[in-house]
Amino acid sequence: MRLGNKFSAMEIRSFYDEAMRLRREMGWGKRRIARKLGLSENTVRFWLGGRQPFHTNVNLSPSPELSFFLGCMYSDGTAYFNKPSGNWILSMTSTDKEFLEKFSLCSSRIVGRENPYPILLPPSCRGRQGWRDAYIVSFNCRTLVEFLGKRVLEERHIKVIDEYPPEFIQAFFDGDGTVYGDNYLGIILRVSNKKKQVIRYIADLLQRKFKISTSVYEMKNPNKMCACQFRGLEKAIKFYREIGFTINRKNARLGELIENKIQKTELRA
Repeated sequence: MRLGNKFSAMEIRSFYDEAMRLRREMGWGKRRIARKLGLSENTVRFWLGGRQPFHTNVNLSPSPELSFFLGCMYSDGTAYFNKPSGNWILSMTSTDKEFLEKFSLCSSRIVGRENPYPILLPPSCRGRQGWRDAYIVSFNCRTLVEFLGKRVLEERHIKVIDEYPPEFIQAFFDGDGTVYGDNYLGIILRVSNKKKQVIRYIADLLQRKFKISTSVYEMKNPNKMCACQFRGLEKAIKFYREIGFTINRKNARLGELIENKIQKTELRA
């Protein structure tokens, strides 16, 4: 049986770290280490010879990159195990290339990859007239798929997000957020998703970390979406300065609405 079929990626990583520690600090050989850890001698021999288990360099410590990655995966991301190929797939699709560029950069830094993952144009979008180009970033990493779990705000996720809230909120608003305004309602920012727990958590983050009060409600649509919304010039400016959007068109729209509102306020004064 392959080691990866018996243990999770995080368990394998802990075995590897302990094996290397026993070799480095105690001077143990492969047989003694294998008996201690309950592993085969061949596995330990490969490790001591310089061969590392898959994605040993994945850094799951709280960081801006990991928080942004979580925001992407909680909104538009896909993570699954492809049984026929044996690959653990993570992917993001978007029509906004700069959004995927940041997702690719953050993901590559998390897994210890030197270069960002390539941004591709999916075959389904190539040559289709009338369709906006959609881009995709896809890579294989069992450690991250297992870390994500079912994406139900596990304690290990909250630990990362609470330490770096702007990155998570930014990524989530990039994926599922909208910004609009008019003369009567003013500037409105809204984010909606089927995950009610996540929407309520974002509302809590905005209040606790940025003093932005919001309203949370269930939308009247067949998809049973839940939304978090706030309005007003002061809140919009705070969001723009302290969080913002990665997506250029959304950030430009928010900046334009703020500037127009300020100009109108000055004219009235």
